Amino acid sequence: MSYSVGQGILLQGNTFKGGTCDNGTHPYLIVGVSNTHIDILVLSSSANKLHKQAYASNYTLRNFNPPFIKPSFVKLDSLQQLKLEELNALKVRICAKGQVLNQTELNYILNNYKQFN
Repeated sequence: MSYSVGQGILLQGNTFKGGTCDNGTHPYLIVGVSNTHIDILVLSSSANKLHKQAYASNYTLRNFNPPFIKPSFVKLDSLQQLKLEELNALKVRICAKGQVLNQTELNYILNNYKQFN
């Protein structure tokens, strides 16, 4: 499976900063790709989370679809590296047939997430 910066993925069985994902799937945004690993940020649904969206470390997506189907925000302080071999042990689904996030939104995230990690 190949990955690109800006794609959304759903992972099952992964842990993320601040908690552990249950047996359900959780969305992530790919912000870096190399021959050995991908860098991802956690996404969270915006539903009933106005107070969390106000955190400086969270960025609310205005143009979330594609690749995500629900209004969401990106947790800029949640950077994780997953080795490609680790991804094989997880159930991975690429969102929206591999379409990437709106370029303006993606550029903002790529230019700002490193200050939180």
